[in-house]
Amino acid sequence: MSKEMLIPKTVNPEIEKTVTKWVRDTFGPNASYDESLQPTIDQWGLPWFRAGAVVRNEEGKILMMHEGRVQVKKIRDEALKNQFIAEGYKSNEWVDGDGGWNLPSGRLKPGESFENGAIREVKEESNWDIAIKAHIHTRHSEKVGNAYILPVYFAEAISGPEQYRTKETSEIGWFSTEEICKMEESGMLRSPEFVMDSIKAYETYLNDY
Repeated sequence: MSKEMLIPKTVNPEIEKTVTKWVRDTFGPNASYDESLQPTIDQWGLPWFRAGAVVRNEEGKILMMHEGRVQVKKIRDEALKNQFIAEGYKSNEWVDGDGGWNLPSGRLKPGESFENGAIREVKEESNWDIAIKAHIHTRHSEKVGNAYILPVYFAEAISGPEQYRTKETSEIGWFSTEEICKMEESGMLRSPEFVMDSIKAYETYLNDY
């Protein structure tokens, strides 16, 4: 049995148009998914629809979170990766390790809007409350088995802790765009293409407005 792939709500007509076209082009005019995926969706969210944010504080620095969990296959230290494999871990299993620095983002929950999804993800990953100011760009992937679309927002930080740790986040930090570029050069980013594309879109937004 299959279920209709409902497009998340958004207050931005541009995002709605982009997402609707992407869903049609990627999944066809009658986009649907196997209902056997529902338990996973209820637990982790919708794999096709995601949202993220570039969050700026009063000093003009950007919020980053250091991921404390990483899939074995994505561990950069080959010796450590081989150690987990030798212990019987599968390549796609999640383990404690150096996941690298990343911007907050993640899957939407069923019935959640893109804007609310971005706000929730920032809260879950950093415990910061934010105010969304603008949509700055949209990422998408048509990769088989990992197709998704991800609007990215610019947001202002409102309030939150100096430090934050959970099972998923080992620490948070605030960095200038120059520092983030150096992190990319040093291989310290969890998702370098996503981070750098988002930072570029953020800088373009600042120049335009």
